[in-house]
Amino acid sequence: AGFFAVADIDLHPSYDFPVTDIAVLELSAPVNGIAPSRLNATASPPAGTAGTVVGFGRAGGDEYDYGLKRRGAVET
Repeated sequence: AGFFAVADIDLHPSYDFPVTDIAVLELSAPVNGIAPSRLNATASPPAGTAGTVVGFGRAGGDEYDYGLKRRGAVET
């Protein structure tokens, strides 16, 4: 979709790359053509619920391959 200007960044309160390296970015303007994912702020999903995680972390072990978009299946 391209590059977008960021208005604000909220880091994890205990930010410590690469352990707790998560942040929420607020974009400067709405992005058209990409539907946002809703966050469930009311309840936890039941045990056994399937999900997908997506991020740019490293593979782990001896690999230091940061920056590659990855996804994986998870189950609560």
